[in-house]
Parts: sequence; structure tokens; C-alpha cells
Amino acid sequence: RIYQGIMNMAWHYVGVGSFATGLLFGMIGRKRIYFSNRQQYNKYHFGVFCQFLSGFGFILTRKTKNPMHAGAFFISGTLCNSLLAYYEGYRDHREYAPLEYDTATVRLFGFYSILSGFALLTLRSAGYMIF
Repeated sequence: RIYQGIMNMAWHYVGVGSFATGLLFGMIGRKRIYFSNRQQYNKYHFGVFCQFLSGFGFILTRKTKNPMHAGAFFISGTLCNSLLAYYEGYRDHREYAPLEYDTATVRLFGFYSILSGFALLTLRSAGYMIF
């Protein structure tokens, strides 16, 4: 029972840390003049938005029996969407050459994994899933 309480608090702190990280990176890239074009600016701030969504999902998963089921979706969403956006934004701030490959598929996978995590939480809270 004590272990479950510690793990619930750990997921809560991961969620709060995700909010804090998203806020920090959002404040770093808040000015449009730092980016070379509007598309880079929008991709960067969509990564910040997905970081906030993942933080909210982490906080919601702490109330479930096994938080890792839905938490894995939020972790993969953060890794595939937010970290990639921060990396591209960093390269754009430093005026490095843009990435040579298209990252749209990876970003789409990250966003859909966040949506899958929320769908899993919704189905579980409605009683349709037993685990």
C-alpha cells in the first residue's frame, strides 16, 4: 500500500515536471523573431502544447491501478513530438542547417499516442477496460 502511494506521487511529480518543462521551453521560444519562418515557430509551440497535454495525462494516470499502461503513451508522445520540436527549434535558433529528413510522420505518431493515452483513460474510467 505504501509503494502504491509512492508511485502515485511519482507520476504526479512527472506530470508537474512536464508542465514546468513546457512552460520553460515556451518562454524560451516566445518571440517570433528567433525563428526563421512561421512554420518552425508553429512546430515548436505545438511541441510545447503536447508537453502540456502529456503532463495533464501523467497526472490523470496516477489514479489508475497500473499507471504505466496509459503512461507509456504519454511518454512516447513527449519523446516523439515535444523533444523533436525542441531539437528543431534549437537548431533554428542557432542557425544550423535544417534537418534533412521529414519529421511529420514521427510528430503524427507522437500526437496520436497522446490521443490514445487519453482514449485509454476514458475507456478505463467508463468501465470498459478491466486492467
